[in-house]
Amino acid sequence: MKKFISLFIFLLLVGFTVSSAQTVTLEQVGVAPRDVEDDLSGNYDMAYNGLLNVGVGTQMYLQGTSDLPFSGSQVWEVATKPAGSAADIGLPITIDPTTLLLKFTTDVAGTYVVTLSDGGSSDTLIINAAMYLGVKTGMPNCWMCHNDTYTKWEGTGHADMLFRAVEGTLSDHYASYCISCHVVGYDTNPTAVNDGFDDWDFIFPDSLYEGQYDTLVAKYPDAMARANIQCESCHGPGSGHNGAITDNKMVSSLDYKNCAYCHDSGTHHAFPKQWEHSGDDATVADDTRGFHGGHAIGAFAGYAGGRAGCAACHSGSGYVQWVKDGKPVDENGLPDDVTTVPPATVISCAVCHDPHDVTEVHQLRLSDTQLGDGTPVTVELYGTGAQCMECHRSRRNAAEYTEDPSNGSSHYGPHHGPQADMLIGANAPDYGIPLPSSPHAVLGNACVDCHMAGDHVADDEDNIVLVGMHSFNMNDAEGTDNVHACEPCHGEVGETFKEKKYYFNGNADHDGDGVAEGVQEEVHGMLEELAEYLPQDDEGNVDMSAKDNSITVLRGGYAYMWVDEDRSFGIHNPAYTVGLLKAAIESFKYGSITAGAIQSISDIPMDQGFQVRLVWTAFGADDGVALDQVQSYSVLRLVDDVNPGKSGNTIMLDDMMWDIVAEVPAIQFMEYSAVVPTLYNTVEGDTALTTYKVVGKTDGGIIAETAPASGYSTDDLAPATPTNLSAAVIVDGVELMWDESADTDFNYFEIFRSETQGFEPTPEDLLATTTDIMYVDGNVVEETTYFYVITAKDFSGNTSGKSNQVSATITDVAIGGGIPTEYALSQNYPNPFNPSTAIKFAIPEAGNVKLLIYDSVGNEVAVLVNNTMSAGYYTFTWNATNYASGIYFYKLQSNNFSKVSKMLLIK
Repeated sequence: MKKFISLFIFLLLVGFTVSSAQTVTLEQVGVAPRDVEDDLSGNYDMAYNGLLNVGVGTQMYLQGTSDLPFSGSQVWEVATKPAGSAADIGLPITIDPTTLLLKFTTDVAGTYVVTLSDGGSSDTLIINAAMYLGVKTGMPNCWMCHNDTYTKWEGTGHADMLFRAVEGTLSDHYASYCISCHVVGYDTNPTAVNDGFDDWDFIFPDSLYEGQYDTLVAKYPDAMARANIQCESCHGPGSGHNGAITDNKMVSSLDYKNCAYCHDSGTHHAFPKQWEHSGDDATVADDTRGFHGGHAIGAFAGYAGGRAGCAACHSGSGYVQWVKDGKPVDENGLPDDVTTVPPATVISCAVCHDPHDVTEVHQLRLSDTQLGDGTPVTVELYGTGAQCMECHRSRRNAAEYTEDPSNGSSHYGPHHGPQADMLIGANAPDYGIPLPSSPHAVLGNACVDCHMAGDHVADDEDNIVLVGMHSFNMNDAEGTDNVHACEPCHGEVGETFKEKKYYFNGNADHDGDGVAEGVQEEVHGMLEELAEYLPQDDEGNVDMSAKDNSITVLRGGYAYMWVDEDRSFGIHNPAYTVGLLKAAIESFKYGSITAGAIQSISDIPMDQGFQVRLVWTAFGADDGVALDQVQSYSVLRLVDDVNPGKSGNTIMLDDMMWDIVAEVPAIQFMEYSAVVPTLYNTVEGDTALTTYKVVGKTDGGIIAETAPASGYSTDDLAPATPTNLSAAVIVDGVELMWDESADTDFNYFEIFRSETQGFEPTPEDLLATTTDIMYVDGNVVEETTYFYVITAKDFSGNTSGKSNQVSATITDVAIGGGIPTEYALSQNYPNPFNPSTAIKFAIPEAGNVKLLIYDSVGNEVAVLVNNTMSAGYYTFTWNATNYASGIYFYKLQSNNFSKVSKMLLIK
């Protein structure tokens, strides 16, 4: 028994010792000029860029941390240092029980090894101290070995920063205090001597002017060899490098403090400070604001099991490696494995911006990509926001992924960052319906336009603004929403995103609780409703890990995860978010939002065409059972580029234009029909099809559509038979007259002539065609009797019945010369005409004669005759070259006789 107790106590002691093992970490801490300004404790008195390759005399900050409180007997040691070095450990500063800060200054060139030990745990830092050379100074130098990078760097604003300053083109208030960040090796430690810019003779000029730079180079060659922002500004001094990178003889860092050393001071340079707060927000468990993450906080920086495929988006260094590898992608166009998996880092300045290359705007690492379903994500479409979308997109082809139950897992869904898919409104589960989408993605620079909205780095009290710009925050830690991002498009939207309602067909209550709330609150309500239909774990969380879920559950679970992981809760794309959730919820309520089918498209008989009867079956939610019933049906007609129709309401569906040609209320019939217009009539066997589809819309705004179908119309209604045909023998032959046609689709009249009474018209009897109601047959022979009938033709080729038959007998008197016995005005010939026509008339007695031409509204346009004339037959020609096409009238007036006739000019 004693042995058992002793063993038990021993195991307890061992277990306690193992569980209480201490872990000590030692690392360098970069300090920006702003950090020095803001430090009230006095711990930070000089700026430091956070590199382990430093100029001799650089004061560094080394920070030791422990997962347990330090014991008080911890040991700091400079385990290794160069010959002649007197550098030693000063008195560490206790920040808190688990954090110690040490100021350490190198004094000669070479390698320093600093260690910290406590409780059996220790950690080491290797530091290289060196002298600054300048990009082209000495042999070898940066330019010799890295010529390609040097050439790219020459195009950057860093490469000519001091040049532009002293030439007067950088700023009109440039002064000597600006120069420290625009040269190489300018130390904040005034005692440091490391051949940096400030170690050589240089006097800041009294004035800035063109040509100044060359003068300074000639006057101060050593200092100016280190002018502008060169390689050593970001990578540390190069005297110990000479191709070697061991012991930090040359470093490459993505730490934002390296950039902050110059880009974070005052109220003008504050991008790093803003970035440092990216991910701050007022999120709590039941809040509708974003989520705790962000580039600087790096809540998701790392690799899932060290997977190379995760590197591009879960690590700053991984993204840079992915870029170096040429941005490899998988079969869906999504980021693929990197060749080397570097240690994970947060997303910092040099991750998004390429310090060496100005190929893209703002030196961003931009390129075109796509969503998992192939939807293009290009710089042309989405501007600088395309870079955000490279990582903030789903890892799936949603339509395919949600059809396979074997995809069930604990990480089922779009995979944590589907903001691009939601913003664009694409790559969704296939519900068989088009979802509405808001235009946020096409504003110019997509994500950037809102998340970087703002133009004031500091507020009126010189506090750094921590929403928008390089914070990327849409709200800060105090809960202040960056609603100003919405104002350019939406105007005043209130004080918070929570207030912003989304209306669809005048309705903002999307979760059906009877209260119209902000879209984020409505989306939360819809998510709660959708979750009730999905599998859940013991704690009530949606659980999609099963491998036997139905397709409906797979789609609904994906929709839930997508909206949840988008984290904007409707703000990115309110129309798409609400539409997707409605589709998912309704798919559980009555299976799916099923569309009916077009059953038939048939011509309307005995009409003049241009209309058909379209019959379709009822849609799935038009049953009196579904909670969200079909409200109405819209019949759409495909717009034809040749004949676009005359509808006043046109919409875009599936990248095609459709006219809304009918609206039919849903009344729970099994089948519906509507008479709708066509674009063409089928004429003489030439089938001219018109394409339709039917769209049904529910009370809640969900829509479904049938497959398109095509049909045709015919004009099978003959024109009315011409009436009141008469014939008169005149000096020019036989004048025929009849009544006008009353048909709207009238095309022309056909005039038939025969010498046989009661003849049936044949093509051989066709004398002429005309649109007029008068015709003069001048091709006649004396002592002959002619018989006439006419028919009407419409535009579809239908022929009317024949008119009454008339006759005319030609005698020698009727066509002879001499003195006429009565006044007569003949029909002009030809008619229609272009551009000339002859007008004949007869006057039986001498007198003043006028022959006048009038346009269709009664304006006199020409006078052919206005003279005293003898009795006789006359012919005058009117040349209408200078007149427009149309109907004209000619009038004969003599003594007490007056007559008017009509003619048609066609050009």
